Amino acid sequence: MVLFYSLGLILLFASIVYFYVWKDNSKDRANLEGQWNEFIKAVDANDLKKIKMSGSKLIFNKYLGNQKLNFLIEVINTKSAEFPELKELGLYAFNKKLHYDRIFPSSGSSGGIKQSW
Repeated sequence: MVLFYSLGLILLFASIVYFYVWKDNSKDRANLEGQWNEFIKAVDANDLKKIKMSGSKLIFNKYLGNQKLNFLIEVINTKSAEFPELKELGLYAFNKKLHYDRIFPSSGSSGGIKQSW
């Protein structure tokens, strides 16, 4: 009987965790367009504080597309000479770009096209 209670608690805990992860993912998807518009307005206004804040929200949004990420990197690279406070955000964007450009090894390959060894 204790085994069934233990399995039930594990399933309940797993369901709760899954629900919160699902809720977070749906929130990210819904907020992407608003975060992008906020970033564009901050760039047009040349407001460093808002660029930094909305850019970091965009970087950590898992639904950010490659084209928008490239534009974000371009903006950060042009503004970082003027504002060194954007260097950390530029590093985050660079890491996300590396994550998008990684090569997955396929069956029969020797690790993909780009090899570092």
